[in-house]
Amino acid sequence: MSVDPVDDKTFWYTSEYLGPGGNALTRIFSAQFEQDSIDFAATSLVNPISGSDLGAGESVSIEITNVGLTAQQNFDLGYIFENGLEIKDAVDSLILPGQSYVHTFDETEDFDEIRDYNFRIFVSVAMDTFQLNDTLNAIVTKIPQFDAAISNIVADDNLCTRERSIAISISNLGSETITELNLEIDLNGTIFNETFFGNIALGESSNYVFITDQILEGSNNISVRASAPNGQIDQNMNNDSFMTSFEAFPNNVTILLEILTDQFPAETTWEILDQNNEIIYTGGPYNLESTLFTETFCLNPDACYTMNIFDSYSDGICCEFGEGSYQIVTEDGAPLLIGNGDFGASDSNQFCATFVCMLDADISTSPESEAGASDGIITIDAMNAPSALMYSIDGGNSFQEENFFGGLAAGEYAIVVQAEFDCIYTDTVEISACALDVIIEVTDESVIDFGDGSIYIDVMGGNEPLTYSIDAGLNFQSEPEFLNLSNGIYEILVRDDLGCTYQDTVEVSYLTSTDNPNLSKGYHAIVLPNPTSGVFKLLLNFPSKQEIFADVEILNMEGKLVRTAKIARWNDVYEGSFSLVNEPDGVYLLRINDRAVNKLIRVIKQSN
Repeated sequence: MSVDPVDDKTFWYTSEYLGPGGNALTRIFSAQFEQDSIDFAATSLVNPISGSDLGAGESVSIEITNVGLTAQQNFDLGYIFENGLEIKDAVDSLILPGQSYVHTFDETEDFDEIRDYNFRIFVSVAMDTFQLNDTLNAIVTKIPQFDAAISNIVADDNLCTRERSIAISISNLGSETITELNLEIDLNGTIFNETFFGNIALGESSNYVFITDQILEGSNNISVRASAPNGQIDQNMNNDSFMTSFEAFPNNVTILLEILTDQFPAETTWEILDQNNEIIYTGGPYNLESTLFTETFCLNPDACYTMNIFDSYSDGICCEFGEGSYQIVTEDGAPLLIGNGDFGASDSNQFCATFVCMLDADISTSPESEAGASDGIITIDAMNAPSALMYSIDGGNSFQEENFFGGLAAGEYAIVVQAEFDCIYTDTVEISACALDVIIEVTDESVIDFGDGSIYIDVMGGNEPLTYSIDAGLNFQSEPEFLNLSNGIYEILVRDDLGCTYQDTVEVSYLTSTDNPNLSKGYHAIVLPNPTSGVFKLLLNFPSKQEIFADVEILNMEGKLVRTAKIARWNDVYEGSFSLVNEPDGVYLLRINDRAVNKLIRVIKQSN
């Protein structure tokens, strides 16, 4: 249905229906509502109007309008004030169609009291064909000159702090602009007297911010009473006071959740559960992709919590559709939980609200090649480090950013690893001087292939217990004598408790350095030949390691990486060849990338 835009009073309606023979037919209908011939309407209360200057003898004026089609001359009009007696006058004036008439009564009304006053005005004309508009209700308000109201009290969102900002909303319901107001604040039974200065016009509001550090743990009750606006008596005391309560946990700590969204942020939601598995915070979904969002919690520093994160598409927030991530940190940035964004449909992790330093370190050492050589080495690999690592080997008297210390004399070193948030790891290690002096006695077979040969290894110096091998470290024994040997070549390896080694070859001229790999107990390695002119072989006996490949790094004596390689495992032995042909002569270090091996293997390159 629509209204005719030409005359603005014709209504048009169009419908479709099924006619004879199944044909679709259209029918258009129009209607017009005619104006009544005789119709007077009570249109407004002209006087009095709401204000603060209303008094005891206010005159009353009303307006009526001829909304009919014919002029009318004789009619009655009047009003009822506060449900009292009807006041009515007869009027003998000609009112044309569309014309209005304002009538003032001889009677006056009392508006001394500050409150609302109810009026009903009416008009009556003979043969009025539409009487629904003959009456009109109106309200006149005597507004106070001075009326300050406290309309609301809102504490800030800093639940974890003992100092809070509390906004007290002041509304002016009086005609005079409020420039000064007394406030009596009752916070948990303690009274504070404050004064507001400003400009609040009629119908407007302003906030007075009350800052206090007198906050209690848990629920806090606050009430505010206003008085003496502009130094005058408040004419309406019913709205002077307001009271409320708010929660505070000043003994808690502020914790932040930082979420970097992926390309589909609407898939991501999360929740925080307390130790009773009750949900205390929720968030998401988000509306901006690849954006860092920060959420704030107020948590008990002595409690631990569970963080659950969900992806509705079951593909996490990393890594196919963006590099999303999440972490929970303290207000100072100390990490409490580092999440993995590649989690599928959901990920669940526990965290505690107080940062605990989990800094740890793997320390590898290489002894002096001989007493007084001052070529010992310490490398420190930190783990679970927040950031900004510094390293010291003198108990913290001096620090450096590099984790490699070379050119060290034999002795004890106090290790300190220092990170942010007062996170410190300490340990003590010792650089030893290798001092193995070895004499090898060989007894030949009496008859070829008779198997009665022997090797006796006599060691002077070193730190017991000593272990001995005649197959380049593939097998060790604690006794220095090897019996029932057939003729052949035997690669001698002696190792003491400090990791110092001695290598030699019986019957075949393979010299080995007296300063060779220092590995953890139970893991044996040999470098052949050592010294080398450039190409050498590494044999690593590693029974407990099950991976097919072992990662090896070659470092120079400055701790800089020269190259990396992988060596393959055959049975319990890893074997691989390396080349330093294109590198300058000098000492190099082999490092096995496995936490079980914490020693460095020394290789000497000497060109022919």
